[in-house]
Amino acid sequence: MSEESEGCLLVDGMADTNTRDTLVGLAKEWLGPEEFIPFFVRLDGLSDVEADHFLVSQCSEQMTTKLALSRAKGRGGWHTPGCSIEHLRTMLKGHLEKGDMVDVLNLAGMILVREQQDRSLQHEPVIGCSHSGMAAFSSSPSTPAITGPGKE
Repeated sequence: MSEESEGCLLVDGMADTNTRDTLVGLAKEWLGPEEFIPFFVRLDGLSDVEADHFLVSQCSEQMTTKLALSRAKGRGGWHTPGCSIEHLRTMLKGHLEKGDMVDVLNLAGMILVREQQDRSLQHEPVIGCSHSGMAAFSSSPSTPAITGPGKE
C-alpha cells in the first residue's frame, strides 16, 4: 500500500509482512539452508554498550530492508520538496497507532533528516556524532565546524 498526498508517494511499508521473517528468508536464500545460522541474542546478557550497538544494528537492518522492498514497489519521495514534513508527521502518527515500529523508525528518520537539512540550510547547528560522543555540526562560516565533548 502507499499513500499519495501533497505531491509525494510515501511508503506504507509491508503492512502484511513480518520484517523479521523477510530478513530471515532473504538470509536463507542468499546463504543457502546449509550455511544459514540464525543469530538470536539475549538482551539481558549484554552490557549497555553492546545492547545499544545491537539495537542500532537490528533497527538499521530492518529499516533498510523495508525501504528497499518499498522502493522495489515504486514507492519513495520523502526527500523531495513535494513531500512536506507535516505530511510525514501525520503518517508517523498513523503508523504509531497501527503498531508498525519499523515504519515508525523509517518515518521518524525521514523527519529527522528533513529537519536537519532545513536547519543546515538556515546555518543552524545540526546534531551529529563524533568519535568522542555527540557533537553539533554547523554549516555557518562564523561558527566552528565541530563542537562537543573534547572539541571546544
